[in-house]
Amino acid sequence: MIQDIYLQITYLKERGYFYNEIPIDSVFFIKGRYIVLSIETVDFIPKEDEGNLKSISEPFLKFVQDLLQKKIQT
Repeated sequence: MIQDIYLQITYLKERGYFYNEIPIDSVFFIKGRYIVLSIETVDFIPKEDEGNLKSISEPFLKFVQDLLQKKIQT
């Protein structure tokens, strides 16, 4: 799952976009792959953040944290 999501993040980054949030309920398993279907959370990478990629990293890390917390609760 993490690899599939990371590939989508990389694809968006190369085109100047990022997910400002990745809700767990927006991730679906389709034809053997996990896909984020949340166009509402796609945004432009801010000019001031193009170098350090903070805008891209934080939502991804929050997603992983939420996913791990959900796994622990189940």
